[in-house]
Amino acid sequence: MKILTTILALSVGVFAACANPADISECGDFRSYRASSYLDVANALQSEPKAVAIKQLEDWANTRKYNDQIIILCRMLFEAKPHGEFRRPMLGMFMFYGKTSYKDWPLEPITIIDDVPFEVVNGYILAGHAEEGPEYLAYCLKNTEWTNRRYQPSNKANMESALEKLLNSTIWKRQLNRDEVSSLREQIQN
Repeated sequence: MKILTTILALSVGVFAACANPADISECGDFRSYRASSYLDVANALQSEPKAVAIKQLEDWANTRKYNDQIIILCRMLFEAKPHGEFRRPMLGMFMFYGKTSYKDWPLEPITIIDDVPFEVVNGYILAGHAEEGPEYLAYCLKNTEWTNRRYQPSNKANMESALEKLLNSTIWKRQLNRDEVSSLREQIQN
């Protein structure tokens, strides 16, 4: 047991040296979303043993500075257990691009196209207190499982291809307006 504890402690130290907690701040929040940073952070987390990655998520969550980022990473890194559900974060009522709705986006506030995460909301209405990152992470740890999806480091060509798929998708209930297209494009800009 002592050897396992030592290995885990060394792994945490290596991870901390490779992925400074400040890296999560580069992901942006709901207003300044950056898909490439989320891909890079998710990839770095998945490169570590699950216990180390979860500890890093908990450390970030406990700072209470990265609520939006933790929620988005949870939507990327966890999935429903067999015959289970993966409930949405309780952040209020979302307003989606292209007159779409909740049923169109099972991972809202994001969708994942060819392993590239895109934010699909252009705002939300809240009457009360939004669920914070630590609470949503606790829900995920208790009720969902770590995903088998493997994220790769960000790649401009892959992100542009995924964006074109999203923009040309039949999911939109009306044609995206110029601001919506611009907002989606900005998500893959560095």
